[in-house]
Amino acid sequence: MAKFLALHTVDPRMFVTDPNFTFVKKALASMTPDVYCIRSLMAKGAGKIACEWEASSEQALIDVFAKVPELPVDGIYPVEVMEWAEVKGQLGI
Repeated sequence: MAKFLALHTVDPRMFVTDPNFTFVKKALASMTPDVYCIRSLMAKGAGKIACEWEASSEQALIDVFAKVPELPVDGIYPVEVMEWAEVKGQLGI
């Protein structure tokens, strides 16, 4: 499966007004074995979220996001993940 980076801008007040993370629960419920989030990096104060996904296709990921309108998508980008610790080890540094 391919990896994608999804970028989101949300109202930072959401993290205070929705302490139960309703949008997170909806996102989890919308995931399938073929489309799922691996990890998210949240800059709560800035209202930015970057999520690494595995999906069978970009369209499959778009379909998941359509089920979670509380989490607007700024963009979806195919990515390759570079693990710096592994690179460092491979280079013998």
